[in-house]
Order: sequence, then structure tokens, then C-alpha cells
Amino acid sequence: MEKEEFKRAWLPLSGEFYRAAYCILESEQEARDILQDLYVKLWNMRGSLQNIDSPLAYGTRVIRNMALDRVRSAQYRMRKDNIVAMDEISPSNAPVHSPVERGMIEKQMVLRLKRTVEQMQEPQRSVMRMRLFDDMDYGEIARKTGLSQINIRVM
Repeated sequence: MEKEEFKRAWLPLSGEFYRAAYCILESEQEARDILQDLYVKLWNMRGSLQNIDSPLAYGTRVIRNMALDRVRSAQYRMRKDNIVAMDEISPSNAPVHSPVERGMIEKQMVLRLKRTVEQMQEPQRSVMRMRLFDDMDYGEIARKTGLSQINIRVM
């Protein structure tokens, strides 16, 4: 595929691709980055683009997958960072000399845990609140949310 043909076929679709990325990422900058990555990927595979019947459908699918990969990667990094941060203030790592100090450390852990839960997306956030703070069992959470107990355990 030549440069002009590529421009004519793919560049007019950039608005559609941007909207698809923005709906998933909810960030203008991230959506622009993914859009740029999409066009680099398309340009690098321009030799096989003639076989694509619907550029809009193909491009939308590719950008959707790229955006979802970025979201999953960000969630993974956030979870990993929070686990490390929780370990840093764990009572087992800190020398505790009095019950007052232990209480302060536990209070810090609860605050950090609440902040971490608030960063989660629904329905994980609701399930974690019910499990950790409302002390509900899996059956109660399943009845309240409509999710299966297996899904709740995995969250």
C-alpha cells in the first residue's frame, strides 16, 4: 500500500478510532497515545492492509485491544504497587514497643486499604467493601450483588 492510498483509506477514520480509545481509557492523552501507536502499527503492516475488507472495523478492533491491554497493564501495576506499599507498613516489619504504636500502625493500614479499595472499579470496589469493612460472607455478597460466589472469591 502506497503512502497516498494509506492516507486516503486510514486517516479519515482517526476520529472513530480516537473515540473508541477514549471510551475505554477515559483520558485524552492516553487515547492520543494509543491512536498514534495504532497508526505506527498499521503503517508497519501496510503491505497486508489491502486484504482488509473493512478498515473501520479492523482498526477499531485493534485500537480496542491496545487500549484494553493498557488498562490491564495499569491495573496490574497499581495492584503490585499497593501490595508492596502494604508490606512496607505491615506490623510484622515494624518494631512495636507498645499497644499504642500497634494501634497507630493498624490504623494506617486500614486507611491505606480504604484508599486502595476506592481506586478499584465497580463491582470489585463494592465486593471488597462488603467483605472487608462490612464483614459479609460470600453468600451475603452474592445475594446483594447478583454475582456468583465463585466470581466474588476471585475478586
